Amino acid sequence: MRDAGAMQMLWFLPSLAFGIYLGFSSGMWQMAIMSGFTAVILVVTILRRGKAKKIDLTAEVWLSASGIAIGNHILPKRSIFWRAEWNELVWAKIEREQAAQAASSQLLELQTRGLAAAGQGSLTATLGFAISGNLEVDLVDSGPHLLITGPTGVGKSQFLRFVLRSLRSKYSPAELQIALVDFKGGSTLGSFRSEPGVWAFVTDLDVPSLQTELWDRIDEELQQREALFALTGTADIDS
Repeated sequence: MRDAGAMQMLWFLPSLAFGIYLGFSSGMWQMAIMSGFTAVILVVTILRRGKAKKIDLTAEVWLSASGIAIGNHILPKRSIFWRAEWNELVWAKIEREQAAQAASSQLLELQTRGLAAAGQGSLTATLGFAISGNLEVDLVDSGPHLLITGPTGVGKSQFLRFVLRSLRSKYSPAELQIALVDFKGGSTLGSFRSEPGVWAFVTDLDVPSLQTELWDRIDEELQQREALFALTGTADIDS
């Protein structure tokens, strides 16, 4: 496939040739010299851009202080000699690196504050980060349920641990109590078993009596809250 930019530049050659002829025939040597010089530059540019046929446009783009390369081909120093495809590849690479730098900065910020969410919601957790900023969700205002789906091996368990770690980093045991049910025999959430604020932990491998005890404790908690609501004449915890 021919370089469209090089084909467009070819249209200038007849005008430059006429400028050379007109300069010589009229004695305007300056016009002839400038037209000839421009024609030489144009031809060299077209020839150098034509070398792009050897470059694999699916290869990796390399950026360094000494130059830019696509695969094992070093691009000309001046971007005027670049083909449009090269520009697209190079700028896409630059945008990816900028996005990676922004993500690294946000990750460092999360690590500095222990993954705690910055938002001031009723029960705010960090879900991740993006170029536009950290992604957070208020599990009370946007909840009360958070459903995580996906095929095996995509990282659902790691993501769930990340969310729990975010909540544990922001809220003290006096503010947040957690009951955990692990359907992977404890391999997913077992690391949280003995942490402060985790008042119940069962797995699918536990004896039925322990599992029943958890549901009984949750039912008891719900009844206590219903009684508290009735006593105070309110309909939610915030009130």
